Amino acid sequence: MKSAPVVWAAMAAAGIVCLGFLPKESRAEEQRSQGKEIYLAQCAMCHGENGRGDGRAALDFRTRPTDLTDPELMTDSDGTLIRRILHAPRPMPKFKDLLEETERHELVTYLRTLSKTQVGVRR
Repeated sequence: MKSAPVVWAAMAAAGIVCLGFLPKESRAEEQRSQGKEIYLAQCAMCHGENGRGDGRAALDFRTRPTDLTDPELMTDSDGTLIRRILHAPRPMPKFKDLLEETERHELVTYLRTLSKTQVGVRR
């Protein structure tokens, strides 16, 4: 019969090996997380922390920033939303120069969570 320390060591080793097979954070969750960081750094000052167009900098504008929680705004494809962000009129920054391709997709993935809308879903 094996001694208790050997059995415990074998069980611990098996547990560590099994941890390697657990699913990692999904790509969508990772994109939302990265997108939220981008949003908070680049967008929240105008659109507000929750996307309602009520950020502190919004007070300086004649026209209130877009309410990103409106589900109608998020019914378009990712590509269409990215084009809107990249080619938005002033006072929006020139995100074409500020965001990498992957960051653009991460941002759109996060923006959809603000309106709780999936890609291309019409209500």
